[in-house]
Amino acid sequence: MIGQLELCKRIDIALRRGGEYLTLEDLVALARAGKCQFWAEDGAAVASEILTYPRKKILNCFMAAGELPAIFALQDRITDFAREQGCTAMVCHGRAAWGTIGAAHGWQARAIHYARELGP
Repeated sequence: MIGQLELCKRIDIALRRGGEYLTLEDLVALARAGKCQFWAEDGAAVASEILTYPRKKILNCFMAAGELPAIFALQDRITDFAREQGCTAMVCHGRAAWGTIGAAHGWQARAIHYARELGP
């Protein structure tokens, strides 16, 4: 199991790879304000948010970091929370390797995420 310092480093890496939309400090502030959920236990962390669309309410897992078995050990707890909130699906974003890894845990690749930075 990795320690807290190593987990924080991995969270920082995941946030940078995800597009540098926020920092660990930003993530903590969002969680404290109730704008996202932060799940952490035994060497893993996942950040999620509830998104409500006209036809579906989903739980968007926008960051995962830590050891893979520990990340997937959080899945049942997060899934239970999503159902309690009325979500009918969960989505996540990650590197291409997550498609193969996630398939063993019930996840299906549905799209590729593209980003375009807008300059001034």
